[in-house]
Amino acid sequence: MNSNTNMASIDKLYEEVKKGTKTDMELFVLKAVDKAADALSSSFTMLFVIVVAMLTLFVNMDLSFFIVSGVYLILALVLKKKTHEEA
Repeated sequence: MNSNTNMASIDKLYEEVKKGTKTDMELFVLKAVDKAADALSSSFTMLFVIVVAMLTLFVNMDLSFFIVSGVYLILALVLKKKTHEEA
């Protein structure tokens, strides 16, 4: 009877260790997925910020380009008109 009790205890202990190992493995996988999701979301956020910043910069550069071009166009038209009046 003592042998059966020991065998039952060992089986019970084995099942508990097996359950604990399975739980630990599931926890490890969930933590890895959580860290990967955090890294991926941070990367997408950083990429979004960079794209928005670059678009803002390029829009401002285009706007500045058109403003400067407009100033030079007006200056050229005024100078052209003045030179034709003098001639």
